[in-house]
Amino acid sequence: MELSAAFEIVHRAWEKNRLPHAFLVLGNPREEGRKFADSVAQLLLCENRDAAPCGYCNSCSLVKEHTHVDSIHIEPESKSRKIVVDRIRDELIEWAVRTSYLGGWKIATISFADCMNQEASNAFLKTLEEPPEKTVFLLITNNPGMLLPTIISRCQTIDLNTGKQPVPAQWRNRVGEIMAQHTIATELRAFATASRFAALFDEIKGIAEDQAQEEKKSATDFNVSKDQLEGWIGARAKEMRTYVYLALKDWYRDLLVVASGATDQTLFYEEYRDTLTKLGTKLTTDTVISCINQIDELIVYLDERHIRPDIALNYWFGRLR
Repeated sequence: MELSAAFEIVHRAWEKNRLPHAFLVLGNPREEGRKFADSVAQLLLCENRDAAPCGYCNSCSLVKEHTHVDSIHIEPESKSRKIVVDRIRDELIEWAVRTSYLGGWKIATISFADCMNQEASNAFLKTLEEPPEKTVFLLITNNPGMLLPTIISRCQTIDLNTGKQPVPAQWRNRVGEIMAQHTIATELRAFATASRFAALFDEIKGIAEDQAQEEKKSATDFNVSKDQLEGWIGARAKEMRTYVYLALKDWYRDLLVVASGATDQTLFYEEYRDTLTKLGTKLTTDTVISCINQIDELIVYLDERHIRPDIALNYWFGRLR
């Protein structure tokens, strides 16, 4: 849904004093997700209730700068690209149990909420089960499947991705170019494909580093620590890798269409229809479905267990067809 429509849902609930204590926001934590979180924080903390969010009062300005005392932001900040339990306990929960400094609402934003590890998720869940009064939690992620179902069930979902093309052409095209060459299931072919994807992930890391450095230069209102910079790099790289994974799934979804004999269906990779048809006619639907499921396993090994990309990719493309 559009940002304006999503914000209106929150605004109406706020006006009727029926604001949920937690929202699961599906969207890019650096783009629409962040804009939505800032708008909600300004609404709750604005000094001009009759015109909230006014956008110009001291509270609205502090929210925009992420320095308001009744607002807190948590995101991955270490090389592990995880939100660990110490941050949830020592920063978020300790802050949440305090009364509001200004006597009003408090709002906590967790960007890349899917990066909470198991211990952090369990600690946060206890807070969701007994939420502090007049405190709202915003969990922003594009990977809700990585969250505990019990956390999701305690949040109202706001989907900012509805109707959007999930994979930018930049990553869709790169994946298509690589997979068009992965046409023979041999050990050598698997190694070649794995090497191409490993090189792509190295390129992504370089892009993420450049983007983070540019944001650091513009962050004149606060100091950026080394850990925070590394967190930015890790978060941006993960965003781009996620697009690659989605594009890879689309490739195998096309193979599933071809393997099932539905030749009249439009493909994600229409320009590679001949290549997909040659490969898909040699595969069963069960085989292709297995490939799609294995991609989820690949994501876990690369992004959760931090197995070296060259090893994990070579192993998985040896199994994929």
